[in-house]
Amino acid sequence: MNQRFNLPEPSPELYQKIISRLKREQKKAASLKAIIFLFISLLAGGLVIFGVYLLIETLNQSDFAQITSLIFSDYQTVGTYWQNYTLAILETAPLLPIAYLLISCLIFLLALKKGLLDLQKLILKYQ
Repeated sequence: MNQRFNLPEPSPELYQKIISRLKREQKKAASLKAIIFLFISLLAGGLVIFGVYLLIETLNQSDFAQITSLIFSDYQTVGTYWQNYTLAILETAPLLPIAYLLISCLIFLLALKKGLLDLQKLILKYQ
């Protein structure tokens, strides 16, 4: 069929060039993916530090520490009025900073896991 239309024959090393180019592009995409996830985990680590700071500041401003210390100093009264005590703890607990800290920790751990797994695949596959 090539003789009929006088089409040029591809060079014998064309297949190898195509495969090497595809491998190079896959390696570039995998390294970019690993770098992005590691950068996201770095940003989420900063959010975790901010979340800890926010939680400490909120705990200092609320009466949560004083109410929880009541368990150790006057446990009989707490046992008697445990329902009111539980409601008081729930009212003074800094739930928003706790939720923020937990979510940022989750994002940090998931991004770090994904980034490290991609980096491991990149190292093992393209040595």
